[in-house]
Amino acid sequence: MKTSSSLSVGVIILLTLLSLGWLSKAQAQVDPIPFDLSVVAVIDRTLAPHATLPPTPNQCGFDPVSGHSGWILMVNLSEEAVLCQAETGELRRLPIIAAWTTYEDGVYRQPSLSPDGAWLLLGAYGDNRYDYYAVSTRTDAVVSLGAVPYDLFSSYPPDQLSWLSATQGVIINSTNSDSLWDTLYGFDVTAPNNLSVILDGYPYILTEPRARVEMLISGRWLSQMAGTSLGNGPCEFTMYDTAGLREYPLDADCQIETVLSGPEASCGIIRSDGEKLTVLRTVDATAGLSELISLDVTSATSEPTVLYRGEIDYMLQQAHGATLSALGADGQIADAVFQPCWLVDVRPFLRQDLLLTTDRGIHVIAADELLTTEYVQILATSPDKTRVLLSNGAIYDVVEDRRVANITGGVSIDHVTVEWFEDGRLIFTEYYDPVTDEQITIRFIE
Repeated sequence: MKTSSSLSVGVIILLTLLSLGWLSKAQAQVDPIPFDLSVVAVIDRTLAPHATLPPTPNQCGFDPVSGHSGWILMVNLSEEAVLCQAETGELRRLPIIAAWTTYEDGVYRQPSLSPDGAWLLLGAYGDNRYDYYAVSTRTDAVVSLGAVPYDLFSSYPPDQLSWLSATQGVIINSTNSDSLWDTLYGFDVTAPNNLSVILDGYPYILTEPRARVEMLISGRWLSQMAGTSLGNGPCEFTMYDTAGLREYPLDADCQIETVLSGPEASCGIIRSDGEKLTVLRTVDATAGLSELISLDVTSATSEPTVLYRGEIDYMLQQAHGATLSALGADGQIADAVFQPCWLVDVRPFLRQDLLLTTDRGIHVIAADELLTTEYVQILATSPDKTRVLLSNGAIYDVVEDRRVANITGGVSIDHVTVEWFEDGRLIFTEYYDPVTDEQITIRFIE
């Protein structure tokens, strides 16, 4: 998210999270996770793997910057721009001469390699524009894709790019200010001069579980971002991938951002998992009526599925295919749902019932089951999305609508990642201290 006051925003978020105990060192999982052995069988306990990758062999004289390939664009002794393969030292002259753009130290850049390794994407300075070329790694073929116009407020040069397939990709020309006019371009290396504008707004590239671009907006949210009224248009979700551009109107205002949990909790726009999008939309704020809906974003058209309809004040978290939302009881929707995430005070929600959902079902967690001084987080979801593990050790079944058990007796699980397998095993990997971190495999006993 762009903001002109990132320092103050960061301070506000940090203070709020510290008050909730999210980022406190005192909460770090220094001691072993206190599993309740009456409900958990510990299958294996080993030191957590902290693999360090060996240095990438480099025969070019430069270390590749973080990116998509081992190819480096550099200048040889004859002052010619050449491509160098870092692992083998292979040098390739470029079939054309251009004023190639550079990154990092201004001497070389690492081109973006297509998933099948057949094409490199290169950019060059043109006449008030940035020209893009696809260069074959297997032949001398060069495809001129087109140009992105130069803009005074744009990033210099456009550097957000991703391959959607072996031949299709996207480039985002992003602005360095609070603006609505980030522009998404699409290209296909199988045809020349096809770089074209897909949309303007706030597109965002995601690569897992599949490459795509998403955008969730509303009139209210856009007005907040722009600092001027742009109307109160309803929410709309847009996706662009190899199947093309798809737009899904949500026919109401909705919550755009939420607090994303993790070692560095921060605000973020709600995203899909590549197949389903779950959002909280407002039906009637003054009557306290809202809906948590799920939308299939793999088809060209989709009607939302209502997961829960009632007084939902705020979606607190969306992770691992599950959501946690605060339920209200005062007959109106909380103002928080209409505020920028960094202004939201989540502390009042600690004393409210929580709605836990997946696409398989829902469960309401009574407030008296939770500590009022600590916000719980979603740690993992079972592969079939029927059960969810929270950071307080509780496992809930959203199909059977019940708490199954608590695997730690209520003790918080911090600084841990969890994998849940089809055979019922859960692997907990600590990431606090590489010297003492453990990887623990358990099985839940019923």
